Amino acid sequence: MKKPYLYTHICPLIFIVAFITSCSGQEKSNSSKDNQSTNEPLFIPDAHSDSQIADYVRNILQDKNENLWFGTNSYGVAYYDGDSVSYFSNAQGFDGQQITGITEGPEKNIWFATDQGVVKYDWSSNNDGGKRFTNYTDKQYFEGQRFWSIFADSKSNIWAGSVGGIFRFNGTNWASFELPYPEEVTDEFITKRITWSISEDRAGNMWFGTNGYGAFKYDGQSFTQYSKKDGLTDNSVDNIMEDRNGNIWFGTRHRGVVDMMA
Repeated sequence: MKKPYLYTHICPLIFIVAFITSCSGQEKSNSSKDNQSTNEPLFIPDAHSDSQIADYVRNILQDKNENLWFGTNSYGVAYYDGDSVSYFSNAQGFDGQQITGITEGPEKNIWFATDQGVVKYDWSSNNDGGKRFTNYTDKQYFEGQRFWSIFADSKSNIWAGSVGGIFRFNGTNWASFELPYPEEVTDEFITKRITWSISEDRAGNMWFGTNGYGAFKYDGQSFTQYSKKDGLTDNSVDNIMEDRNGNIWFGTRHRGVVDMMA
């Protein structure tokens, strides 16, 4: 690992977004049309002006159809199609109030990590023409699980990180995916299996940011762990991304941003 560059004056940002103009996972599908019109918002908080999506927007995705998706902290997901905003949450058959991750997968389907599990928004129509949510509910993986990250890789796999570990979906089956954690750390603030971030670099390596164990790189065959002894400033890694020059950036929980040069 080449010498990292530490940026100590970058602090976390909270975005207030303005609206300008191997086991087969059980699943249940709910047509949003059956529950409520997709053109009618589930809930717009009274405390906000008409120009606000929510107080706290955790993540934003622009999909390949140029729609915008906003993951809120307590109102589910807000969807902007260029004309109007719709909110999807439990009343629409969407299992989630807090949206902790959004990714676009195969066939332009949108996937969500939520406080209640994993949800897929399927662009294909039901018989009645409604758009469909699929909530993954297999008890082995999803019952009572709060998810914190989700990512669609270049091979069309869906990766989801929960409080209980990482799960990978190949289009048919969900399966657990184990990171090679070291021996247990006796620290009340470290929860071994939480994965805050999942991403992929241009070489096809998968990266996982953990809660107290640094970052792991998986090349399809083996793992490499990066921690403070390798140059990270903090072993709690919230975000990992690759820039256009191939450098890997680590956003840590407590000690700024680190750049690992390509």
